Amino acid sequence: MDHTASDASSPYPVKDFRFRVVILCLCICCFIASLDTIILSSTLPAIATSLQATTTDAYWCSASFLFAQSVVQLIYAVVARALNRRTCMLAAIGFFGFASILCATARNIHWLIAARTIQGVGTGGTNALVQLILTDIAPLAERPKYTGLVTLFSALGLVIGGLCGAAIVQHTTWPLVFWINLPICVPTMIGFVWCLDAPKRQSSVWTAIKKTDWGGGIIVTGSLAGILFALNSGNAVYPWTSGRILSPLICGGLGLLGFVAYERFIAKEDAILPGRLFSNVTAVSAYIMALLHSIILWTATYYFFLYLTFCSHSYLGAAILMLPATLTFPPSAAIAGHIIGRTLKYQLANIIGFAFLVGGLSGLANLNEFSSVGLQIGLLLIVGTGFGIPFISKVFMAQTAVAEDDQYMATAIVSTVTSVGECFGVAISSTTFQNKWNALLDKELKQTVLSVVIKGSGAERSTALLATLDKETASFYRHLAMQSFQTVWIVMGSLAGVALVLSLFIRDPKPKEATPTESSVEAIILDKEKA
Repeated sequence: MDHTASDASSPYPVKDFRFRVVILCLCICCFIASLDTIILSSTLPAIATSLQATTTDAYWCSASFLFAQSVVQLIYAVVARALNRRTCMLAAIGFFGFASILCATARNIHWLIAARTIQGVGTGGTNALVQLILTDIAPLAERPKYTGLVTLFSALGLVIGGLCGAAIVQHTTWPLVFWINLPICVPTMIGFVWCLDAPKRQSSVWTAIKKTDWGGGIIVTGSLAGILFALNSGNAVYPWTSGRILSPLICGGLGLLGFVAYERFIAKEDAILPGRLFSNVTAVSAYIMALLHSIILWTATYYFFLYLTFCSHSYLGAAILMLPATLTFPPSAAIAGHIIGRTLKYQLANIIGFAFLVGGLSGLANLNEFSSVGLQIGLLLIVGTGFGIPFISKVFMAQTAVAEDDQYMATAIVSTVTSVGECFGVAISSTTFQNKWNALLDKELKQTVLSVVIKGSGAERSTALLATLDKETASFYRHLAMQSFQTVWIVMGSLAGVALVLSLFIRDPKPKEATPTESSVEAIILDKEKA
């Protein structure tokens, strides 16, 4: 490991220019991942029209991305442990950039779905490896600070993605959504090649590969794939009672049980997810809170934007009105990260953050189509702050709750459940919204005859249709949507309440910085004066 003479005792790289370049590249990875995740939501209707896609096909443009992103993260963690972080990060960015070209040149919707799947494979890798590389290059007490920094760039991606997507839809053509990724990907890859390196391994690559728990990796990945396919397809493609949903859901659940048995009785010491990662109340709470936080975050991001479009705002106008939440998220996360890094305590941050979310989501449940912009902005400020404060603590909680050598996989678990939470959020919120819509619609149809019947499955794409309906019918469906949104916010507020209760039981253990072993510090920054 290369260090200057003045810092020879530190197991971490010197914070020179190249260190800063790596941190910047990690920030850019988070920026482009969040940008690409959010930008498609506002451009998908235009893409579907251009490629003559069905509603189901259009849905899978987004779902395939989330599906692939969630499934591959543990695989990246396993491969990166056997090889090195830089190679895996370059591969992930390469997948993402290549897939962006395929998306931009797509000639039909099936081409685009396949390309989006590859893009998800790339994004899943960058999401996992950003935190893993931070674990390698920064001491435990400093990680909240750097996590806060990359969070700023993630939030910036959300802001710019929402605005750019809306602007592209109104003023240019949709392939630009994907072409803009390339000028960002190429310099980032160059930065990693120049500044991030892996030291000589004490054992050969082949030995590391043989020791890796590939069986466990395959079982858990296949199980997650079945569960996530069911969650992404349920109610959107097939009914929840369909065998095409129940079969992968049940098989995936049984597969996870089999994975637990395999890890305990077959993989044993070589297990990728040993039982000790789940033996600590604080660590398990960190994983659950990361899942709940992600479910609520992505539900709020999508459904409040949709709420604004039902209030007759344009896509661009809705994106602008979302700014109070996206602009309060990063500073609250950064401030919380700074405080956590200085005090090494996170329980209070979680309590305050989830209390803000419970209050803010309760307020959203009282909004309707006539609510003032001032009230909407005020609630978004509360919700954005609530999302930001506990955002950083989930990784820090998991890392401080396990041994030094286990911090790597604890970080990978948090990253994976965060992505899985996006899929759960889509499934829970869409099912809640559509079921409430259909229940209210069926009740109305028993009493009156509507000129146009819009079922719950088409409700989320009906905002343009409402403009063509007579005033009374359009008003009915807007009111129907408001009641459905209120139910979504009540469910999300309940989940925030669960996270708030969990935060009362976690503890603030005193972290100990141990000298990392070869398995826990593999990526280093090249010194300028490398011999």
